Amino acid sequence: MKKAVLTIIVCCIISACSKEKFVTYHFFSLGTIIDITIQEKYAVYLPEINKYINHLSEIITIDEKKINTAYINEKINISKDTINIYKKSLFYYKINQKYDPSSYTVSSLYGFPEGPYKIPAEKDIFLQNQMLSLIN
Repeated sequence: MKKAVLTIIVCCIISACSKEKFVTYHFFSLGTIIDITIQEKYAVYLPEINKYINHLSEIITIDEKKINTAYINEKINISKDTINIYKKSLFYYKINQKYDPSSYTVSSLYGFPEGPYKIPAEKDIFLQNQMLSLIN
């Protein structure tokens, strides 16, 4: 899901090829380091973009907690932003199954993105993959 957010934002920001100068802005959000490269003339918008991404991160974090703590078939309310991000991630998954919006869960077993980093037990990987196979 977090990769989908980044992909959407970067695709919307980066414009067609030109002879303009570009700047790259680095910041931490959504559990990862984000690099946004943008035409220099639009660099004034980078703080606003950073603020928006951090706002989305807060919303997603709240909604993920609701989702992960809900009982089976329990109705919960999540934001329209989170719903749109999930829909977009499924859209990209249908285009190319190599993009897996659920892979964050498996990579988190290894401690990514924040650590502590470790090699999980085979049984933990197996159980996590079993759980993911139950999700439609």
